[in-house]
Amino acid sequence: AAPMQAAPMQAAPMQAAPMQAAPMQAAPMPAGGLPIDPVWLRGETPLHVLHADGLYLGPTPVAKLIAALAGFMIRITGGHIKISLVVTAQRVLMLTSTQAYCGWTKSKLVQSLALASIQETGWAQTNTYWCLKTRALSIKTKTQTHGIVVKKLSDAQLRDFANQVSAVVVANVQSGTAT
Repeated sequence: AAPMQAAPMQAAPMQAAPMQAAPMQAAPMPAGGLPIDPVWLRGETPLHVLHADGLYLGPTPVAKLIAALAGFMIRITGGHIKISLVVTAQRVLMLTSTQAYCGWTKSKLVQSLALASIQETGWAQTNTYWCLKTRALSIKTKTQTHGIVVKKLSDAQLRDFANQVSAVVVANVQSGTAT
């Protein structure tokens, strides 16, 4: 069976909190390193980019070990699971790319979320055995909740990102664009 059959994005870590990493910066970030080269709108530049863990199985050491072994097997067979969340001044993009067996099986998914449709954002952190941390982010739109487990992001950076997206939600409510 192909190792890519598991769903790359799981909302399991969001159970403890309400409800694809580069450091948060005020200046626009280069789009390099994205799993998919999206079609940018006129004048659109990425402001923030988060990279997610597509192999998240759970916060326990055994689940993390199994995910690491699965990731190793995927890599040595020429595959990958890459998920990124890109925030621009006009929209939020969820980019997902999976590949198995040196490209024998490939899939790419681009989801565009209008800023006016974002209703809620949140983050969660799980600590297991005092040292194994899992950080997750969620964005709720009018139709769906998107949950991702983020990689290589500090608590402060994750809080900063969630607060910046929350500011968009508040601005949508104040301007009457949110319903």
